[in-house]
Amino acid sequence: MPKIWVFIFLIISFSVSAQSTGLIEARTLQAEGNLPEALRVIKEAVKTDEFKEDGGAWYTYAEINKALFKSEPAGTVKSTYLSDAILGYQMTQKYPSNNVRINLSADQSIEQIFQELIQNGAQWYQQQDYKSALEAFENAIIIAPKDSTIITYAANAAVQGKLYDKALTNFRMLQDMRPKESIYQSMISIQRDLQKDFPAALITIDEAKKDFPNSAVFDRYKLDIYLLSKDNEKAIDLITEILKTDTENDQLALRKAVLYDEEIKEIKANPEMDSAALQSAIGNSEQAYLKVLSIAPDNLVANFNLSMLYNDQANSYYLAINNMTNDEYKANSEAYEEKALDFIRKALPRMEVASKKDTTDLNILRTLETYYDRLSMGDQKRAIQKKIDQKKGN
Repeated sequence: MPKIWVFIFLIISFSVSAQSTGLIEARTLQAEGNLPEALRVIKEAVKTDEFKEDGGAWYTYAEINKALFKSEPAGTVKSTYLSDAILGYQMTQKYPSNNVRINLSADQSIEQIFQELIQNGAQWYQQQDYKSALEAFENAIIIAPKDSTIITYAANAAVQGKLYDKALTNFRMLQDMRPKESIYQSMISIQRDLQKDFPAALITIDEAKKDFPNSAVFDRYKLDIYLLSKDNEKAIDLITEILKTDTENDQLALRKAVLYDEEIKEIKANPEMDSAALQSAIGNSEQAYLKVLSIAPDNLVANFNLSMLYNDQANSYYLAINNMTNDEYKANSEAYEEKALDFIRKALPRMEVASKKDTTDLNILRTLETYYDRLSMGDQKRAIQKKIDQKKGN
């Protein structure tokens, strides 16, 4: 029986000795300066059951990685070595060693690395080496993952270095900590203006609206994207929704009217023109411009465009008259002429307001001359002709 116990004891002793060899070997290689091989050995050691919760082993892991990082040429950042060094020191703190000196050294090393990263990051940022600055700041974040100032530094360095995905990642970290409208705006600007990723920007806008439901700024961002992507139908719907609360916004109302004008042009450009759709778009455009003028009666663009909308409708009747057969002309020309004149009568006061707002525009004056001529307003026509002659003389 005693022989059996001795045999078991020898097996256990041998097993412990074999497991400890990894740490001893790593430290020996470290002392000899063979850092790559030392790193390979210690990496395997900290995966074992014996050392995965051993602060001393993790400290060796950290020191070897730190030495490898320090051996890199000046001005470069090897984040793998540095990140692993930080991890090693943090694991040392998590599983304190029996050696108090090691525990204190781990604390001091983390603080020293943190300060060096901030200083180096700031220096590289000043030198416009934004990639290195970003790596330094992101490594500092590993140490202080809740430090909003460092995360902001990293985001700004990424933007300056045109590393936009990295910038967005850091901005999202800030939002997870505490959402801010300004951070959402920065993210949307990157996606909309720099990446031209409109779908992603719309997702970010929806996230922002959930966090800040009472902020109107994000609807404006969404409208910008609809306009940039030529999604006029969604743009019109959004403007309609905004105007329910922002009822006196003449510029937004004008934008809606102009979008209807674009819809009219698209319908007319289609060889298979949909007459019903055209009339609907014309009616929508007219109502939109009248809405603008109810807010701002002297709005130059709204008065001019509405006048031209009526002018185009008048011209459609004149064109129809020109295309009539003799029989059609005898039967319908007078009625068509009167309908055309009705539209010119509606167009005239709008163009007169436009001419008062801009007294130098020859196109406005010539259009008024045509209106006065069609409506047999001789005195007004001659007065306008005199103004046109004066403008030509200048």
